[in-house]
Amino acid sequence: MKRTIKMISTICLVLLVVLVTGCGKKDSVQTKATENVKTTEKESKSNCKYYECLSKLSIENTIDEITDIIGIEPTKEDLKYIYDFGNEQILTVNTSSSNGSIITIAIDYDKDVIKNSKVDLSDVNSLKSKVNSGITYDEFVKEVGGVEGTLYELGSWNKYAWVAGDGKSYVNASFGNETGKCMFFSGMTY
Repeated sequence: MKRTIKMISTICLVLLVVLVTGCGKKDSVQTKATENVKTTEKESKSNCKYYECLSKLSIENTIDEITDIIGIEPTKEDLKYIYDFGNEQILTVNTSSSNGSIITIAIDYDKDVIKNSKVDLSDVNSLKSKVNSGITYDEFVKEVGGVEGTLYELGSWNKYAWVAGDGKSYVNASFGNETGKCMFFSGMTY
């Protein structure tokens, strides 16, 4: 009996040491992850900032031209070219299977990064009727508080996002390249 109690006590003590030591290693892992993010930020050798690069590009560009403009070598996956800016900031170029021409160039945007307290989405219902009658990008900007949208996709139409200061309310709008008018918009207001 004493032997069993001693063995159980020893096992409990070993487990306690492992648990305490494991917590220390977790903090070390988190510190290393934070250091990796900082290193990635410093190592990004792009010629332009993530949210600005897209405005310097065109679907008429070649992959080589895009690479020269961005300054980062892409990774190719099937018909996609992926430019990694670090910190989960990815620019993706989608190409055609028939001739390799560029179909879309897109980024994923972070609402918390692009939110702007000047964005006014209080009259979205009025905006709907204006979109139906053919509103241009400049007119749309005026309707949402005079704030330029964040370009997040180039293609047969350009897509922009506006995020209000709360980081939750947002509007995405697509403007036709030929007409310059808003073709579609969606979003959510709180």
